[in-house]
Amino acid sequence: MSLGLTLLDELDYVQAPMIGSEYALQGTSVSIAQSISVAGSSRTITLHAPYFTRTLGPNDLGQAWVPFCNELHRHAIPTFSRVDALASIPAASIPVRWSGRAVDEPFKLDELATANLFEITCHDRVRRRWHWPSEIAPDRIDGLLRSVREAAGGGTPIGVNLPLGCHLHDMQCCLSADVDFICLTSRFAKFEARDLLSLVQCRRLAGQLNRPQLPLLVTAPIVNIEQAHKLLALGASAVSIDDILRPVIAQDLQPSEKEVPLVDLRRKLPSIALGISSSANKLIELPQVEKLLTRAQRLLVERLTSVGAADLIGFTAECLRSCSKRAERLTGALR
Repeated sequence: MSLGLTLLDELDYVQAPMIGSEYALQGTSVSIAQSISVAGSSRTITLHAPYFTRTLGPNDLGQAWVPFCNELHRHAIPTFSRVDALASIPAASIPVRWSGRAVDEPFKLDELATANLFEITCHDRVRRRWHWPSEIAPDRIDGLLRSVREAAGGGTPIGVNLPLGCHLHDMQCCLSADVDFICLTSRFAKFEARDLLSLVQCRRLAGQLNRPQLPLLVTAPIVNIEQAHKLLALGASAVSIDDILRPVIAQDLQPSEKEVPLVDLRRKLPSIALGISSSANKLIELPQVEKLLTRAQRLLVERLTSVGAADLIGFTAECLRSCSKRAERLTGALR
């Protein structure tokens, strides 16, 4: 296990008093929803749960992509996706769509016009390195943000994607330009201690620059939902759960011992093979995904209740305690 995940496991929660007015919270009164405001507009986008998916797509899930999107829609969980990837999804099952443009790639109007959230990703996919788009200097990002916001119609939250561990000056440039949200993406396959420190520092800097509730959307290779909840307490507004869902999806897609493989049915019943193929999509279900998403939201509500927080704004590092000196040093959570 990486050091970053080990440090998360070395954090525990501070139990709120069981008696008193401050602990008069019931599970039904706790809110895990939050809003992303659009600069220069009265419009906001509400995230009903602090989770999202970023890397899972039709190439990973195949025929399971449609029921997967339906589960995301039911639980109000956004997904990072191209507009064409959702063309086969029924309108009633399309989740909140998050899109973006990487460094030096052209802006696509259909992506801008239809995305619920849009980000400018400071990552060069060809050269595989992080840097600012060539058409701007980092201290003039405000001009690009205004242009993108106007092209999107003025009511879409516009953000910037930076690497976890970015220089705080880059973070400050984004904050000075009135971004609606910032994405922080892990640069490594493992969640490192420096990633954890970067999240804490970015949240602290947002508070110092009078934007304490700035949405920070974190993509990190975490392995369980408890680690996601601890990242929320340390400053993340929402956390990617792709790596948590992957093994669950694989489990859902394993054929039952009682099921006859589709290839065998085609061999035995060639005359109705086409009908079997056309109905296969309708038979796919993701029960374990449904259970995990339901359980994740229930556990978060229970966690907020146990620490005495009415919502995610009150769910901070003060709700944590460190079980080691190194966890205390990096996160600021007292022992």
